[in-house]
Amino acid sequence: MRYGKYRFIVSFLALPLLLYIVFVVSPYLQALYISMTDWRGFSADRNFIGLANYVELVGDGRFWRAMWHNLLLLLVVPVVTLGIALFLATMTTVARRRGSAGRSGVRGSRFYQVVFVFPHVVPLVIAGVLFGFFYNPEAGLLNGLLRLIGLDGFTRAWLGDTTFALRR
Repeated sequence: MRYGKYRFIVSFLALPLLLYIVFVVSPYLQALYISMTDWRGFSADRNFIGLANYVELVGDGRFWRAMWHNLLLLLVVPVVTLGIALFLATMTTVARRRGSAGRSGVRGSRFYQVVFVFPHVVPLVIAGVLFGFFYNPEAGLLNGLLRLIGLDGFTRAWLGDTTFALRR
């Protein structure tokens, strides 16, 4: 029984491993190579320049400001949103008690718990696509609603407007 065990395991792992290498590892390696060239994305010529792009990044103030904004969002957003979601879910569970033996939250508490915690379950890619549809400057839901109620002056490219961007 043990004779073909390893061949059997390898035969099942070979295809997923190959797909992982092709669709995950390969794009990373290609991006690393492209980052070490002077290619701007439009022409066919690429000249290898090594780490010069990274040296330029280290001296760029905009890069460090963007890194600071990313770090700030990475730390603050999950803590605040998870904290609010867990607080509200807890409040809906223990808001009303039925005797000492059991607890029952407010009516529909399970629904509220799902609604409060659901944004953390949805994959970020799906959330990003939905935000793109919502904030699209030409056909987005937000600008469409603003046009529908007659507030054409408030429509804008929400994700590209520097008024709402993080600054220093």
